[in-house]
Parts: sequence; structure tokens; C-alpha cells
Amino acid sequence: MKKNNYIILILFIVFISFILFIFITKNREGFTIIDKNIGEYQYLAPIPEYNTWSDAIVDQFITKYNEVTGQTTPKEYINNWFKIALEDEAKYYISKGVFPICPYIINYCNNEPTVLNKLGLDPSGNPITLDMFQKYQSNRFLYNVIILPIQEKMDPMPDACLIFLGKKEPPTYTSNLISYFG
Repeated sequence: MKKNNYIILILFIVFISFILFIFITKNREGFTIIDKNIGEYQYLAPIPEYNTWSDAIVDQFITKYNEVTGQTTPKEYINNWFKIALEDEAKYYISKGVFPICPYIINYCNNEPTVLNKLGLDPSGNPITLDMFQKYQSNRFLYNVIILPIQEKMDPMPDACLIFLGKKEPPTYTSNLISYFG
């Protein structure tokens, strides 16, 4: 083979390797992958007043949360989670190590990356990303901290804001989370 053919072959192998690496890791910096099983506004509506989780889910969630975050969360702290996440969200977290984030929040943050800049830096000095944030907090918490302060001042308020505030019924979504546990 001629020298030019070797160079072309090597460049082709490098190019294919790069493409495979991107598809295998599925980690594109700054962009959270949208889970197609989660509805556009799912997990934005207010939590029912007496929301609880089963004891088994509480134990599994605490174990997984501590594993993912490297923290030690006492069981007594779990009552705080009942106010911001449903049991289905806890099951999702147990399965994937992150909270389910609705496409509305992902698209909003991807289209308005400066909203995350207001959150500052993580302990390592890196900018806080949505991928990192969803390891620690639920969909409702993210919306409340990142997007609500902007949207509650709009006239008219966007549907996401109305759903979050309980002023509009959310669309009905069938739960696909059963497939993770069934």
C-alpha cells in the first residue's frame, strides 16, 4: 500500500472510533438525555398532601441516594422527600441513580444554559450541570429553583408554571416505570 492509503486508513479508523465513543458513552457535555418514557410536564404538578412511600422503597431509596451522592442521609430526613417526590420518582431513582426530569425542564435548561450558571459551581469548582443536579434533587425542586422565579412573573404564565402552581391540570401520562420493576 502507498503511504497515502495508510494515512487515509488511519484517519478512517480514528473517525469511526470517535463516533463509536460518542454513541457508547451517551454523555454529551452540557446536555441531559431525554427519557422518552417521561411526559412533557410529568412530575411538575403539586404533591398530594399526605404523600408517603412504602417502607421498602424508603430503605432502597436511602441506600441508592447515599451510594450515588456519597452522603449519609438519615432515615428521619426522608419526610422531606415526601414533599417533593412521588414514590414512582423514588423507584426511578433506585433504578437509574437520578431523578426523572421532564422534557420541559431539560429543554428549557438546554435552550437557556445561563439559568444554571446562577447556581454557581460544584465543590470541585466545575459549573453545575443538569446531569449533576438530578442526582441530588427531584423534578419539582429543579423547576422551583431554576425556572419558577422567571416564569411566575410572565403574563400569561406558561403551562408548566400553571401546572406547578396547581392552577392547571397536567396532561395524563401512563406510567412506564412498571417496566423497570416488574
